[in-house]
Amino acid sequence: MINNLMTAINQSIKDYKESGGENKNAFSILVQNKDGNLTAKCNFSENLNFAILYWENTDNKSVAKLFDCDEDAIFNLACVIEEHKLFTEKGAA
Repeated sequence: MINNLMTAINQSIKDYKESGGENKNAFSILVQNKDGNLTAKCNFSENLNFAILYWENTDNKSVAKLFDCDEDAIFNLACVIEEHKLFTEKGAA
């Protein structure tokens, strides 16, 4: 699960940046597991609709590593998300 989660997080960060998203020194993420298919959406600001993992200016170094798609930072984040079950489970409707 960790590898799939890392892939989803990495893709989410790339999508965010490609759509013009900027690093505002915060990090929020929404991860969903729909029938085993993990998806993620992230925001580098305080998005109250997501799980806020870093409030603005609380750990700019870690946030910058995530923004740069640092593999170790993404691995650590995936481990925290998996360990604490910070994702929603959705089954087929």
